[in-house]
Amino acid sequence: MGGRGTFASGNPVPYTFEIVDEINGVKVLQPIDKSKSYKLPEEAHSSFSYILLDKDGVFHQYREYNENHEITLEIGYHHEPSLGKGDCCIFIFIKSRE
Repeated sequence: MGGRGTFASGNPVPYTFEIVDEINGVKVLQPIDKSKSYKLPEEAHSSFSYILLDKDGVFHQYREYNENHEITLEIGYHHEPSLGKGDCCIFIFIKSRE
C-alpha cells in the first residue's frame, strides 16, 4: 500500500507498507521504512480491514472500512507520553450509522 492508500494527481505513490501476514482474511501491514511512523489510510480500496504493526512488530492499529471506503471502526494502541513512562493508551472509534 502506498501513500496511505492514495494516488497523488493520478500518479501512483511509492509503497509505504508491506504485507507481513494475514489473519482471518485481514492483511497485517508494517512500515517498509522502520525509521518513520505511519497510520492506516483514511480510505481503503483494496480491503475492508487492516492491522498495522509498529516498527517493532507490536500491534498499533486496526481499521475496518465500509463499502464507501470510509472508516467504520478503529482500534488503536500506543504509548502516550503524557500518561507517564511505560503507560499506553487504547482507543476505540466506531462511526455511527446515519
